[in-house]
Amino acid sequence: MADARRRKQAQANNADSPAPPPTPRTAEPSASHLEQDDVEKAVPRLPDVNGSVAAQWVRTPERPHHRPLANFFRRVDTIKWTRNRLKVLTPAIRKMKRGLLAGAGKPLPAAFIEFTTQAEAERAYQTQTHHSPMYMSPRFIGIRPDEIIWNVLNMGWAQRIVRRFAVLAGITAAIIFWSFPAAFVGVMSNIYFLADTFPFLSWITKLPAAITGVLQGFAPALALSLLMAAVPWMLRGCARVAGIPSLSMIELFVQNAYFAFQVVQVFLVTTITSAASGAVTDIIKDPLSVKDLLSKNLPKSSNFYISYILMQCLAAGAGSMVHVIEIVRHHIIYACIAPLVLAFATVGLYVIYLVYRYNLLYIYNTEIDTRGLVYPRALLQLLVGLYLAEVCMIGLFALRSAFAPMLIMIIFLVLSVLIHLSIDDAISPLLYNLPRTLPIESEELAGGCMPFEIGQNDVITGQPPSQSSPASSSTLRPHDSFDVVEDDDGKEDIEENITPRTRGGGIQVEGAEGFMSSILDNTKEKATKRLRTHAEALGLTGVLAYFQYWIKPDRNIQPNFVLRWLHPGIFEDFSTLQKMLPPDMPDPTESYPRNYAHDAYWPPVMTTPLESLWIPRDEGGVSRQEVKHSGEVIEITDEGAWLDENGRVKLDFEKAPYWKPRILY
Repeated sequence: MADARRRKQAQANNADSPAPPPTPRTAEPSASHLEQDDVEKAVPRLPDVNGSVAAQWVRTPERPHHRPLANFFRRVDTIKWTRNRLKVLTPAIRKMKRGLLAGAGKPLPAAFIEFTTQAEAERAYQTQTHHSPMYMSPRFIGIRPDEIIWNVLNMGWAQRIVRRFAVLAGITAAIIFWSFPAAFVGVMSNIYFLADTFPFLSWITKLPAAITGVLQGFAPALALSLLMAAVPWMLRGCARVAGIPSLSMIELFVQNAYFAFQVVQVFLVTTITSAASGAVTDIIKDPLSVKDLLSKNLPKSSNFYISYILMQCLAAGAGSMVHVIEIVRHHIIYACIAPLVLAFATVGLYVIYLVYRYNLLYIYNTEIDTRGLVYPRALLQLLVGLYLAEVCMIGLFALRSAFAPMLIMIIFLVLSVLIHLSIDDAISPLLYNLPRTLPIESEELAGGCMPFEIGQNDVITGQPPSQSSPASSSTLRPHDSFDVVEDDDGKEDIEENITPRTRGGGIQVEGAEGFMSSILDNTKEKATKRLRTHAEALGLTGVLAYFQYWIKPDRNIQPNFVLRWLHPGIFEDFSTLQKMLPPDMPDPTESYPRNYAHDAYWPPVMTTPLESLWIPRDEGGVSRQEVKHSGEVIEITDEGAWLDENGRVKLDFEKAPYWKPRILY
C-alpha cells in the first residue's frame, strides 16, 4: 500500500511539474579533458535536494530493479535493496570471521606446515609420515597461497579417489565422442570425395581453384583448431572436480590430458579419415588392393598437417607451450613419411619463438608457477611422436611387403621404448624432490658460510663452523660426525659383526668383491692401452681426440653452444648455474606485507578486506550522493573515474582503489 501511495504521489508531482531539465551543458571544456582534481572546480557541489538526486535525471521505472525470490518475486529497487542487505550481511560476516579465527569452525581435512628452510621442508616431504595407507597423504610442496583451490581442501581421501576415477572416465568418453567431429574434419580435407559421394555437393567442384584450395586446405585446419581450442577449458574444470588443489597442478593435469586428446584427434583420427576417404571407393571396388591404396594415400594426408602447422604457427604464434609441443610431435611423425613438413615446421616454429620470446619478456606476467615441470614432461611426450612415426613406418613397410626394413623398425621401436623408460626413471625422482646434495654444494661454494642441517642419522651435524676454524673446516668428510674411541673392549663386538655373509646365509670369501673389481679395472685398462696403440699405428689419434672432445669434454674448457647442449650435466650443472646468480639478490621476504606470514595460508575470505565499489563521478552529483548513502555500509568512492560528455567512463588508474601489491616468493 505504501508503495502504491508513493507511486501515485510521484505521478501527481510529475503531472504538475514541468519535464525534468536536460543535462546541463556549458561551452567550457568537458570534464573528460580535465584532470580529476579539476572536476570539482568545473562542477560545483549542488545544493541539498530532498530525496534522490538521481530522480531528477532518471525516472523510477528506468532504475535498475530485480525480483528476488525471498520477496515472492515482487519488484524491488536493486540499489536500495542491496544497500539494505549489506547493512545486515556485513556485521554477520565480521562476526563469522571472528568465530572462525577463534577456532569455532569445522576443521578441514588439510593442513599447511611451514619450515624455516627449504631443506627442512624437503626432508619432511620425502619422509614416510604415517604407517597407515592414505593417512597424511597426498602431500604437496611449494604451493603458493595465491594458487590454492580452497574448496578442494574439504574433500576426504575417499571422495577424492571417487572423483578422480569419475573424471578419468569422463575424459576417456570425451576423447571417444570428440572423434566424430574430428573425423568429419578429416573427411573435409578431401572435398572431391565428398562431391562424388554426395551428389548435392557436386557444385563444389565447379568453384574456382583458389576457393576449392581454401576449402580443402584452410577450412579443415581452422575447424580442427577451433574444435581443439575448447578442450583445455573443459579439462581445467575436470581438474577442479577431480580435487586437484592448486592452479599449477591443474595446468600439469591439463597438459597430460590435452596431450591424449591431441594424439587421438589431431593425428590418429584425422590421419586415418583423411587417408581412407581418398581410397574408400577404390577399396570397395577391389578389397584386395587395400594395402597398396593405403600405402599410397597415407603420405598424402601430410598436406592437411602442412595447413594445420601454418595455422597454428602463423595465426597463433603466441600459443601456449602445450600447442607448440604438439606441433613438434606432428613434425617428428611425418619427418620420414613427408619430409616437406620439416621446412614448414622450421619456419613456423621460428615465428613462434620470436613471438613467444617477445611476449615473455615484455607482455606476459606469470601468474601460475609450475616450477619448470612443463618442459621435461613435454620433452618426454615428444617421444610419443617418435613411436607413432616408427609405427607408421612399420605399417608402410608391411603394406609394401618390405620385411627386412620392417624388422629393423620393430627393433628401433623396442629400443625407443626402453630408452624412454630409462630416461623417465632417471629424471622423475629429480623433478619433484630437491636432492639432498644441493644444499651441501651450496655450503661448499659459499666456503662453509652456509651450514646445512641434514638430520640426526646423517653425517653432517648441522653445527656452524667456529670463528677460529678456517672456512674450509666445514667441508664434509665421512668421519666428521663419528667419535673415534680407542677401546680394546669393543674389538670383540666389532669383529663379531663384520663377518661378511651372503644372502643365503653362507660365509662369503673376504675380499672377493674387491678382487673382482680389480680384475675388471685391469682388463679395462689393458684394452684401452691396446686400442690406443692400434689407433696410433693407424694414424687415428687425431680422429679419436676429435671424438673425445665431443663425447667426453674437459670440464675446465670454455664450451660452445653445441657442447653445452650435448653435456648440460657438465657445463650447466648446479654449481655452474649458481655462480651466475648475483650475490646481492634481494630477500623476497622483506617485501611481504605486514602480517603476511601469519595470514598467508588462511582462506582469502578470512583475510581479504571487504571489497570496495568504484563508481564514476558525474556532473549531476548522483555519484556523490550515492557515496554518502552507501558509504555507511560499504567502502565506495568516485575518485579517479568520471563520465565525459558522451556518457563514456574515463579512468585515472593511479587513483584506482583496487591496486594490490605483487608478492614475490
